[in-house]
Amino acid sequence: MAWRRGMFSFVIAVSVISLAESGDINTWCRHDKSYLRSYAGRSFGTLEGAQEICLANIECKGVTQEPYNNNRFTQRKGPEVKKSPSGETSWTVCATWCEHKDSYLRGYAGNAYNNLADALRACHYNEECHGVTQEPKNNYRYTQRKGPKVQATSPSGETSWTKCSFTPEE
Repeated sequence: MAWRRGMFSFVIAVSVISLAESGDINTWCRHDKSYLRSYAGRSFGTLEGAQEICLANIECKGVTQEPYNNNRFTQRKGPEVKKSPSGETSWTVCATWCEHKDSYLRGYAGNAYNNLADALRACHYNEECHGVTQEPKNNYRYTQRKGPKVQATSPSGETSWTKCSFTPEE
């Protein structure tokens, strides 16, 4: 299902994150032994390269790695994830995270992390977590937070990330 935020379309369907043109951060889910139907563009030698271009390609709903094609990463239309008879692996966007500068979320919901990717991945799978806040006073660590409301002004210059809200396309 396609969702729209501003001028950019995303598919909401966690292994790698990358920046979208809008500045949002996308968390990708890995689907072992799976493929997405139909090519949506050229192939790449790296997963990161394929994901970056996929986010900018309105036809692309995910990436499939082809072991029979020198392990190339191909942009795919999907959107359904299907069982692969030939050992392919696919990735789709699980969540898109919006950044909120000079803000924080209340209440801790789990462990703290040294990098944003690990914190967002953990938060995605933690039912109590509604976002991540980076704490300058805690060695700039990323903490899982309960929120869910973003507190508009941080007294210590924190930055938070929450899952973006989307409006279904008509």
